Amino acid sequence: MKRVLFFLMVVVCAMYAFPGALQGSRPAMGQLVKDSLGSSLSAEESVGFSQNQPPRYHIYAHAIGLEEGLPNTDPRFLFQDSQGYIWAMFYSGLYRFNGRVFQPVLSENQYIIKSGVGLSLFNGPGGKIWVVYYQDKWVEGKHDWILLRVDLVDPQSLESKTFDENFAGEAPFPKSQIRGITADRKGRLWMGLADGRAYCYEGRQGFRLAINNGGRFPLSFVQPASEDTYWALSEKRILELSPEGLLRQEIALPGIPFNFNFLGAPEEGEFYFQARDPKTRTGIKNYIRACSGLNDSYFGEYQLPLHDYIGLAPDTKGRLWAYGRNKLDIYERGVGKVASLAGHPVFNGKDFYVASVFFGQDGLAWACSNGRLLVISLQPERFHKVNGNIGNLRGIIDTGDGALLCNSYEGLCMVRNGMVVPLPKGIVAFIGGLGLAHGPDGGIWSAVHGNAILELNWPEQAYRTIPIKFQAHQEIWIGESKVIHWDERGSLWVGMSYGLARFDLKSETFEYITNSSIGSSEINDFYKNSEGLWMATQKGLILMKPVNQEMALYDSFPSNNFSFIHEDGQGIFWLASKGGGLIRWDRSNGNVKQYSSKDGLPNDIVHAVYEDSLGFLWLPTNNGLCRFNKRTEDVTNFSTIDGLVHNEFNFLSHFRRPDGALYMGGMGGLIYFHPRDFADVRPSTSPLRMDACWYQFEDGHTDNRLSSVMASQQAIIPPGCRGIGFEFSLLDYHFPEGIEYYYLLQGEGPSWKPMENGRLELLRLAPGKYTLRVKARTSNKSWSAEELAVSIEVLKPFYQKGWFFLLSGLLMVALVAALVRLRMAQLRREKAYLEAEVARRTNQLAEDKLLISSQYEELKLLNQTKDKLFALIGHELRGPVGYFQNVGKNLAFLIGKGQYSRAQALGESLEKTSLMMNVTLDNLLRWGLSQSRNMPYRPEVLRVGAIIQEVAEAFMPLAEGNGIELSVDDCLSLQTGLQAYADASSLQTIMRNLVGNAIKFTPAEGAVRLSCAIEGRWRVIEVADTGAGIPEERLPHIFKLRESTEGLRGEKGAGLGLYLCAELAAANGGKIEVQSREGEGTVFRVFLPGQPGPKQEKVNE
Repeated sequence: MKRVLFFLMVVVCAMYAFPGALQGSRPAMGQLVKDSLGSSLSAEESVGFSQNQPPRYHIYAHAIGLEEGLPNTDPRFLFQDSQGYIWAMFYSGLYRFNGRVFQPVLSENQYIIKSGVGLSLFNGPGGKIWVVYYQDKWVEGKHDWILLRVDLVDPQSLESKTFDENFAGEAPFPKSQIRGITADRKGRLWMGLADGRAYCYEGRQGFRLAINNGGRFPLSFVQPASEDTYWALSEKRILELSPEGLLRQEIALPGIPFNFNFLGAPEEGEFYFQARDPKTRTGIKNYIRACSGLNDSYFGEYQLPLHDYIGLAPDTKGRLWAYGRNKLDIYERGVGKVASLAGHPVFNGKDFYVASVFFGQDGLAWACSNGRLLVISLQPERFHKVNGNIGNLRGIIDTGDGALLCNSYEGLCMVRNGMVVPLPKGIVAFIGGLGLAHGPDGGIWSAVHGNAILELNWPEQAYRTIPIKFQAHQEIWIGESKVIHWDERGSLWVGMSYGLARFDLKSETFEYITNSSIGSSEINDFYKNSEGLWMATQKGLILMKPVNQEMALYDSFPSNNFSFIHEDGQGIFWLASKGGGLIRWDRSNGNVKQYSSKDGLPNDIVHAVYEDSLGFLWLPTNNGLCRFNKRTEDVTNFSTIDGLVHNEFNFLSHFRRPDGALYMGGMGGLIYFHPRDFADVRPSTSPLRMDACWYQFEDGHTDNRLSSVMASQQAIIPPGCRGIGFEFSLLDYHFPEGIEYYYLLQGEGPSWKPMENGRLELLRLAPGKYTLRVKARTSNKSWSAEELAVSIEVLKPFYQKGWFFLLSGLLMVALVAALVRLRMAQLRREKAYLEAEVARRTNQLAEDKLLISSQYEELKLLNQTKDKLFALIGHELRGPVGYFQNVGKNLAFLIGKGQYSRAQALGESLEKTSLMMNVTLDNLLRWGLSQSRNMPYRPEVLRVGAIIQEVAEAFMPLAEGNGIELSVDDCLSLQTGLQAYADASSLQTIMRNLVGNAIKFTPAEGAVRLSCAIEGRWRVIEVADTGAGIPEERLPHIFKLRESTEGLRGEKGAGLGLYLCAELAAANGGKIEVQSREGEGTVFRVFLPGQPGPKQEKVNE
């Protein structure tokens, strides 16, 4: 329930140096609801305290002084407006504070603040800030408060107007009639007038008459008491009045009050105020009006001695803050004093004086003390420290009777009920223990620094050290044992610095596990589920199957050095890593996601992952404790500011009781807490505000555009403007130094970028439309609840607009017309030049004619070369034709004589000669076609074997007749299906020439072999013979056009065969190579592509 605050008058007491600042309206005080917490730390009970114990609080405070930007050392009054800004009044002026800087609003010559002048600030219904000044005066022996002035400040432009300027012609009374102004819980303003009237200002609805007593007595401060009555202050009386001014109740006061506050709902009539001592007229006394009446010495319900303090302030939780010289104490109703800041480090052990206390909307307390502003956070103590010397912790385990055993560098210790207690007599506080585990017989087993493990026989309160020794052939360096795990078969698994060992309890022997998945990896954690035993190691996760102990390594994570494994209810693994933050691994789909310090984690070294009943993950790190929301991926970090006794947690130093309470150890000892105590901890609700916006022009001057941009959420940047600048503030005053700001400029890039202290300048933006998005992150890495968005449009300069292009086009037409005229004149000048050029070119043509004549003679010479070539061909064909003529005569003679055997031999000779002549003619035909560029070319994917077999069969009789073995390898058979991409006719011609040449130059009892191979994309056909070979000096010219070479048996050709083979192979995208040694034989290799290539495709087209 909010508290309605009456702001009356502020007086400065010289005796106490009290500034007399009048406090603003506050919510009503309600009874503090205490959490139900257990009183012990046993496994069956909750962490915390029972209801019959007073609540305990964690207090964090920091000071804002001159070094932190405080304008001067006289803060007098504080106020928080509806946007979340803090307003502070100093003798030097009124300032607005955003957590970083104090921005001046009203300077000292714009307002009247001096000794004896009080001040009140209100959030007005119309959005403006009301600044009200009062004067403490004594008139004719009577003390009174006079309202001096009312200013209304626009919170965006920070411009101010007086009451009469702002409400000229609207208010039914002048400012001079007003005796007091206050605000109620609904944000309405109430004004009491000197003529007995009271008005309510509701913004757009204007001023509404609430009370009219006909001028019988003046009214100052007014508040609604019930549906049909009002509280009103009239001099030394508090009156309850009807709208007609009829008196319902009257409460006499010892003096005219100030710092007036209701302690509950106004209708309850319980309030606190201050007034001058009627005896001394200078001293100030505190008064409480409760059910027991008016009291100025002791407030029994709070057990609060009023005379010990100079002032009281009720906070939003129903507590009273009592302050004065060396005093700043907090009281609760029905409990008494629950906390005190006396002795807090913020005072540096010096004397201090608190002049006033104010409470912000976020619950923070602001105190004016010793020329500084103190920002104070009072939170329930959620983190509890174990009392006693516990040292630097490692492993933690429960004993089964409500106690905990903790390994530390100070030695083994035991904790019970939040305190270190002595160990049983038979247990030695050995030093160097690491991980702990329960054994099968009720004992507790511990890994240690060194080559051993320890067994604690807890029932018998005894212990023994077991050295880790392996079989004689296993000479292994293990470093130290780190973690241990008992399985259901009674085997103890020991994770070590360098590998894994198994301990058999019956034989008390160790076996070092030699497995390539583990190797000598450091093992940091064991986790058992239905699949088997998981191990967190320095090189990934290892799963050991329960049946055959087969191991599988998982090491495809962003970071593979793991320290802890947690599997949630959905089967998702959450992995704590040493340096890689938190890893989420969804095994159902293999998705892996990493969360690091870039995503808000306080540190990338995470020691453990514990999930609470609300689905949050708790992560102790090397720099604080993190609560991670699995659903939203938001983080909330806790540090010493929030009550931790240390920020650096330790490896293995964590434990969860069955009731969900968590224990975590680190460099500063052992803390414990229950996650349910943090159910009310939410991400930051602090507002994100735009503090400034300006245009920056090329000449260096700036133009403030905050009001217009805030009103429209749009910025239109004109041409000639260099850019736009912004300043933003997240109004989180708890720890403003740790706030981070980020922006995203949609239309320029997709990524968020950091800002320096909330300041951003966007310069030289290209014309177009953009959207600027801004968000912030608090010191505990929680994102701001809201995100700001501003539309930005950069206008094009005039030379990029349509009318400019049209005008430019018209000018261009005029320019073209002028250029045409100039061009005509130029053409006339060029005409004369061209005539001279024609004469020169005529002479050139005569010279060209001579050149053509020369080229004609060259063509004649080429033609003569061709004639010579055909003469050569005719010479080559004359022999075979004459041979056929003589054979015909001889055949007729032999048949006539009956010599058939000789005739048969002559026919066989004729067959050989015709075969070679056929090859010669075919070569001539193809050479002629190639010379005329008319050679047909139809490539296709063809079976090489069919063509090879056909050529081989054609030459087989010739080979056998010459006593030559002609063989074809299996790879060229019809069944193997070797394929090449080529023209079939070309391949036939190539093979006929190569096989024919091989037979021609191979002696009797020689051999010709056809084989194949696949070399990359090539299909290779080899024709190898054991003939005479080719002289080495002829090899470079073997594929050139030349005269024929006579074979071993006098065979002749046209000299075109090998030349034509090379041409045809190149036309098919291939090549031909030759290897030969004189007297040993020759190998021709034909390379053809297996698939069409760019060259063949182009030729085909």
